[in-house]
Amino acid sequence: MVTQRFQDDFIAQFRAEQAFLKEQIARFDPLAATLRKRSVSHFLDAGVLLFLEVLLYAGVLGCVALFFFREKLYPFYLLTRFSRPEYEQLIGKGNVMNLQLLVWILLGMAAVFCYVLARNLRRIRHKNAALARTGTVVRAFLGELLQRKASFDALEQRYHHVLPMVETRSSVGSVNEVPNPGYDENDPALGIPG
Repeated sequence: MVTQRFQDDFIAQFRAEQAFLKEQIARFDPLAATLRKRSVSHFLDAGVLLFLEVLLYAGVLGCVALFFFREKLYPFYLLTRFSRPEYEQLIGKGNVMNLQLLVWILLGMAAVFCYVLARNLRRIRHKNAALARTGTVVRAFLGELLQRKASFDALEQRYHHVLPMVETRSSVGSVNEVPNPGYDENDPALGIPG
């Protein structure tokens, strides 16, 4: 009596474990496939992202250097020449001040834009690395689940005469009857008589 109850409990646990494994494999297989793809286009790998990030940080440093060396560099030393009295009389003192202010505001905006873009590229690079690690872990976990499923299938094949047959329910009646969830023949909204 105890052996029969133990065997029934073992068989029930065996079937529950098989169902659990199938459910987990069905859940993690699409996730593993999705995590293999990177968040940025496939042609941008980590090296290109790192190069662009360094280039943008160099652009920020260049904008800061332009501000400090403005009186020695070609296009910007002309702005200090416009501060001379002959140009101020010709153009107007307010216009010269506005021109200088506008140039420095544009330079500051370019520096901020480069900095924000570089930070975003850094976050994308770190996200890609995290997704790659997560994809590796999920693939390893899925491999372990598949090994467990294979061992359960081997046990089921070895002891098929002891284990009772479990009927599998299929939502499809036969191979030629494949349901279309978006189309129902008896749908009154389509105007098709049932």
